[in-house]
Amino acid sequence: MTLAEADAVTEGDELKRLVRAGLLQTTFRQVVDLENDRVVGYEAQQAAEQSFLTSPRQIRAALRASELVGDLDSAARFFALEAATNFGLLPETRVFVDSEPESFAMLEDRSSFSDRSVVLQLHAGILERKPAQLLRAIHQARSLGWGIAVKGVGVDMASAAHLPLVDPAVIGLDRSVLRTASRRHAADIMNVVTAHVERTGAAILVDGIDTSEDVEFAKSLGAHLGRGSYFAPRTSKPTVPEGNPYPDILLRHGSRNAGPQLSPYTLAVASVVPKRAKKEFLVEISKSLEARALASGPATIFVAAVESKDNLTPATLERFRALTDNASMVVMLASGLNESPIPGARSAPLDTSDPVRNEWTIVVLGPDWSTLLTAQDLGDGGADLERRFDFVLTHDRTLAVDAARSLMSRIPNESGPSHIAG
Repeated sequence: MTLAEADAVTEGDELKRLVRAGLLQTTFRQVVDLENDRVVGYEAQQAAEQSFLTSPRQIRAALRASELVGDLDSAARFFALEAATNFGLLPETRVFVDSEPESFAMLEDRSSFSDRSVVLQLHAGILERKPAQLLRAIHQARSLGWGIAVKGVGVDMASAAHLPLVDPAVIGLDRSVLRTASRRHAADIMNVVTAHVERTGAAILVDGIDTSEDVEFAKSLGAHLGRGSYFAPRTSKPTVPEGNPYPDILLRHGSRNAGPQLSPYTLAVASVVPKRAKKEFLVEISKSLEARALASGPATIFVAAVESKDNLTPATLERFRALTDNASMVVMLASGLNESPIPGARSAPLDTSDPVRNEWTIVVLGPDWSTLLTAQDLGDGGADLERRFDFVLTHDRTLAVDAARSLMSRIPNESGPSHIAG
């Protein structure tokens, strides 16, 4: 295709042409164990020679921006796994594939293959745009035997905030963590990621390793795995690693894979005996949690379900507005809340049949602490602050994460195409 022709064709049209003509070429990058330099897997990505979309990054960006993102991603995954199979990599050699949640409805069942032999790589920024879709998609993918990785972590602190919700088997640190002039930023990212690894057994993979110094710094960050030009260039003809099967560090990671169906209060009272209090006291507990969330920094997620939008008073909204300046994500749910009343916050209305409509819930997921306050309205009449609730206050991270997943499964996608980098 000439440059003049390229100018007249959109990236989306060009990507569709490449897929339909079978012109996408799968290239492979080694995934290396940093402790012994053994190749333990490959990342499979799409490239094209006969196009102005030549690199995997360009193709992925065009795919994300397309209205056919699900179909195109499914096709790209098919080409990648077909090539990996033809070269004898699957099912024994682990293959990492960039993925979008829109295509997960087309995932086949791999539960009879080697455990998580294919790992679907999601970008760290996607949960903020598509929380409900992504959480359901991840649950489905794990049920079918696919592994989950998150890449692009470390671009900023917010990129690490969603790790508890996604619970990936592999955390991919962005190459910028190696290149940053601020070692303090790298240390802050390491603190958040290390806390998650210790809780879940996830493995850390560092992208962009180009020198021996990068290898040493990646190890300092706690990485088990690495990718980059230091090990080998991209290739269209990968070879099966010697010594497989190998000790599988991904088996250290155990995901509960809990679905998001139950309400936060129902989840909590299954394991914690509730107390009883008037709404006046619940409001003060909520304020206390909000204050702590405000001081927890950008790797924090704050989710609130407050029954009705009438409970979002000007004073409450002012406190939530302050949270949007500090937390990675602020979410509000209430009946009648058809749009967010403050910029920078996500919101959703609660359906008349939704049990959350009769619950008061605050969830805070911080980098090194978490809490859940969830209460059920007893239906009293009279003065609002005198109404009674049965409630649970817990710092059990598992319960807090499950409650956050439950509430965020009710958040609609952001409109418009995705422009996530990487």
